[in-house]
Amino acid sequence: MKMSDDVRREIIQNMADFCKSVRKIDPEEALSFIVADKYLASQADYYAAAFARNGIDPCSSRILEVGSGYGFFLCQARSVLGWNIWGIEPGEEEFSGRSDIASRILRLNGVEPGRLVRSTGESLSFKTGSFDAVISNDVLEHVADPEAVVRESARVLRTGGVLVFNVPNYRWIYEGHYNTPWIPAMSKLLARRYVSLLGRDPAYVDTLNFLSPGALKETLRRVPELRLVHPLEEGCADFLALRIGAYLDAADSRGRAGLSLRVFRALHWLSSRSAFKSALGAFASLTGVYHEMHLTGIKR
Repeated sequence: MKMSDDVRREIIQNMADFCKSVRKIDPEEALSFIVADKYLASQADYYAAAFARNGIDPCSSRILEVGSGYGFFLCQARSVLGWNIWGIEPGEEEFSGRSDIASRILRLNGVEPGRLVRSTGESLSFKTGSFDAVISNDVLEHVADPEAVVRESARVLRTGGVLVFNVPNYRWIYEGHYNTPWIPAMSKLLARRYVSLLGRDPAYVDTLNFLSPGALKETLRRVPELRLVHPLEEGCADFLALRIGAYLDAADSRGRAGLSLRVFRALHWLSSRSAFKSALGAFASLTGVYHEMHLTGIKR
């Protein structure tokens, strides 16, 4: 991934307030994770597996990424993997400046800037039925109206097209934005008090949608043109191991050490064991408590 020094500095500045008040992490470290090869590969592997199961060739089919952020995955998918992909990013309010930075990163990596469109997920500026697949990674918890985003994503899909969304599960024991252990199914009132005790900004809680398997299934019931084709917990155990591995890869690239890294290495070893994966898969199916929800739907 090509990134000029001035673009890197601009991203660091853009992330600084969030990293200081919410995530409590060095912005350089946060950036090293989201550009890590293993992190981008974990996204690509997740989407590619869903495409393969549903007859989508990402190099010839038209794909839309909802919420491209700084454009790292869009660049990876287009310039390295050869996917026929477009992306959207609003570039306003919480996401101010991102679409402009993403356009510069696309140019640096030889990707046509027109592949990124400034738009919200609630009002996509594309024709009905114009894509074979719509993908999204950790975006639905940030949007103003999750149901509208799912409905619009279904609208721009052709009949038989596939929607592949990865969504944080707020019944899990860890919250990624605050980078802290979590009490599953907390109310927002309790969550604000909890993060305040941890010295983190409680106002960020109000920007998040606390999504759960029940909430996502209810959304799908109100978008009948989408048919859920796999359980939301499908592949959750494999995905957990991939994400921890990506985090460790980024930490190693910065020479990090310490107790927290030893804990994550132990978790990675454990999450890679077949017995653990089987147990976590069964537990997830029974309880709805697992790391990320994998929403795969087909347009009727």
